[in-house]
Amino acid sequence: LLSLERDTPITIDGQTVKLNAAYAYGSASSSIKQVEKLVNIKLNGYALINMGGLESIVDSLGGVTVTSNLTFTEFGHSFVKGTVYNMKGNQLLSYVRERHLDPRGDYGRQLRQQQVLRALISKAVSNPTTIFNQKFIKRLSSNILTDLSWSSFKNLALKYRAAFGTVKSDQMVGTG
Repeated sequence: LLSLERDTPITIDGQTVKLNAAYAYGSASSSIKQVEKLVNIKLNGYALINMGGLESIVDSLGGVTVTSNLTFTEFGHSFVKGTVYNMKGNQLLSYVRERHLDPRGDYGRQLRQQQVLRALISKAVSNPTTIFNQKFIKRLSSNILTDLSWSSFKNLALKYRAAFGTVKSDQMVGTG
């Protein structure tokens, strides 16, 4: 998992804009092109999910277990560093959205987002039947944009189960 700083300057059509604006310049294809150029790698596919979609998908799995890496309160939900939570719904969104109270700012938020994604992957890998049911598939299909086929998703879940235990996380960190 690689988190990229959303405010990273990029050039599109001769204009300097922030990385998070790449989508507005041509949808997912423009974003992929910019990320490939920025990190000098070829991407073989993408999956785009909005925060409401993440909430819905995690809810369909009964939540994910996460240990809070920071003490804070956001949108009416309180978290204590080191405390284990089974997060769903608005609580999960509060956890992954916070960046203003985190001394690491957006980098801290990225770490929490990666943490939740790893927990989601771990839950799905430990019991693949959790993702191969109508409820999950319906929520996934209505909340995700992707160029991956259903068989590719299935292959990732079934044939690469062992590889998910070695997923590495990193961040692109810059200076303002």
